[in-house]
Amino acid sequence: MNKANAKAYIWIIVISTVVIWALVLYLLDVEFKGTIEAIKKLPLVVTIEAIIWLMFTKWAWKWNCFQSWLVIEPIVEGTWMGTLKTTWVDPESGVSPDDKAIVLTVKQDFYSIHCNIYTEESMSHSYLGGFYYEEYSPVKRFIYTYTNKPKSGVQYRSEFHDGTANLRITGRNQNRMEGDYWTTRKSTGSIEIEFQCKELVSSFGEAQ
Repeated sequence: MNKANAKAYIWIIVISTVVIWALVLYLLDVEFKGTIEAIKKLPLVVTIEAIIWLMFTKWAWKWNCFQSWLVIEPIVEGTWMGTLKTTWVDPESGVSPDDKAIVLTVKQDFYSIHCNIYTEESMSHSYLGGFYYEEYSPVKRFIYTYTNKPKSGVQYRSEFHDGTANLRITGRNQNRMEGDYWTTRKSTGSIEIEFQCKELVSSFGEAQ
């Protein structure tokens, strides 16, 4: 996933290496003149940087102070709620079903992102997800592919299926997403959701 401003990362790595090396030599009272003793401290410098990197990828990358200039991936982790509208038309009645309430939960870490989707009748989980950035535009999109399992009581009219959603992230605080979805049942529709909280629910009923 394209998370980082590469130039900023390179500069930070270079500068932090020099600073940490200098601090190690100062604390251990070793002259910083390219001596063998100074070079021998490089493994310790690498170890310290590795620990810092682990802390960054575990927690710090989500901090506001790193957003936009260093980490370009939006933070969408949490529970989102909204509506799903299908374009499918019932061949017998000639009308589309009413809009459905939908709950989207997103679990996001530095290396991956996963989401679950809940409605009254089914549950879906993603097996592929990521962000897309439009060139020369501030627009960011969250795109995920999922598999859907309807509840047993509606499986006679609602099949297991896979699908993909392409959601545009909007709002001043990136607290809204809207876009389209399509499925292997040859159905399509639109989704509009709004961020609710950082806590992750585990069912449609819990969100309600």
